[in-house]
Amino acid sequence: PTADWVFIMSIFLTIIMVALIQIVIILLLAHFVFALPVFANILNTTIVLLISAIMFSLIGMGIGYLFNNEQTTILGAISIGSAFILVSDLILPIESVSEGIRNFMVYTPFLLLTSLLRRTIIFDATFMQVYKQIGLIAIYCVVLLGVIILAHKLLRIWSVYSTTKKFK
Repeated sequence: PTADWVFIMSIFLTIIMVALIQIVIILLLAHFVFALPVFANILNTTIVLLISAIMFSLIGMGIGYLFNNEQTTILGAISIGSAFILVSDLILPIESVSEGIRNFMVYTPFLLLTSLLRRTIIFDATFMQVYKQIGLIAIYCVVLLGVIILAHKLLRIWSVYSTTKKFK
């Protein structure tokens, strides 16, 4: 048997490797096809894209641990993705919502990461200008990792309990 952290890290690293390949392809397309200045501020853009991949990979792993089968996992992922888009500034501009909702929306991961990406690619923001938002996303990632580890341990305990209960 493998340790819990080895199992979780193997899933995580596989997802990150696939995401990094996709990010490189998209950046190359954006640079060569659309002539966007994605390589002008490459260090900060890379940091934001890496932390974005980590954040959404952890969210996906959390959704996977939360539901029992493939159908409910897909339904949950679509629902959470729709909720992220709904509370982002893609549908409603953040300036048009009330102050209370705006204070909530500013701290959602999707809005934080799109804002960070926009600031680093288009406005050439330095690390000192975006370190607070990156720190907040890092805190989200640590909390999500803790939830995933806890969910993995609880699922393992539950499966052992239900297996031993069948044999009694």
